Amino acid sequence: MELMIAERIKQYRKERNMTQDALAQALSVSPQSVSKWECGDGYPDITLLPAIANYFEVTVDELIGNDEISAKEDVQKNYFNVVNKLSHDEQLELALKYHKKYPRNWHIATSLMREITRHHRDKLEEYKPLLNEIAERILKECTDSVSRRNAVKSMCMVCDEDEVGNWMKRDTRFYHEERLDIWEERYKLMGDDEQYWIYRYAGNFLRVAHTLDRLNKHPDYRGKPELCIEWHGMNLRMLDCVVNRADGDEIPDGWIGEYAFVYIGWQQDTLDLASAKKGTLIWKKCLR
Repeated sequence: MELMIAERIKQYRKERNMTQDALAQALSVSPQSVSKWECGDGYPDITLLPAIANYFEVTVDELIGNDEISAKEDVQKNYFNVVNKLSHDEQLELALKYHKKYPRNWHIATSLMREITRHHRDKLEEYKPLLNEIAERILKECTDSVSRRNAVKSMCMVCDEDEVGNWMKRDTRFYHEERLDIWEERYKLMGDDEQYWIYRYAGNFLRVAHTLDRLNKHPDYRGKPELCIEWHGMNLRMLDCVVNRADGDEIPDGWIGEYAFVYIGWQQDTLDLASAKKGTLIWKKCLR
């Protein structure tokens, strides 16, 4: 059997942004020993293996590369193939067990985070330290974009309200629809129906507006102001429906920017000066 100690030690050390000297100091060995291990010129003493594995928070089998195939089979067969057939209490128990067994399996880690944040909110105070620890490790060590974003989304479900924006900034940019979806799910889990429906309507409107915007950019619309007028009219009617606004009513503060965008865009597509003037007035109100 081919041992993978050299590759694993080097991989784990680099993931932690450590030098060979720093790792040697942490393990109470010489830097030359670490260098030899990583070059494949020798193996650590067998009595050191548990200490090295514990330091990197992996099993000895993972460290030497003995269980890579068996671990994948175990996770697929005994976790992912059965977890959704269990009750939520059983799912939590199984997820905790497998996260402890394979702490570097990010799919299990994010599965555990989702189970806690969505179905065990009565235990959040107990599990918040674990959730934060998993999220920080994933953002530091994991390169899989899906796992990183899932970890961020789970933290947005449980952190304080003023921390949500900071968590979203911890990873790649979230688009407006994704941000609205996160707030929508957060309020749904919190049981705040009023805020939930506000973000639900806003998200639905944004998706429809983007669809219409793509339609407006279709070549058939270019040079045809009458079609642009029809499109902007639909956009305006959607806005009125979403905010429950009748003709002549004041524009709600939270939607001033959207109305200004529609009217100014209307003028740009149709040379409608009246719409431009109205959009400018709305935008000035937004800036006050």
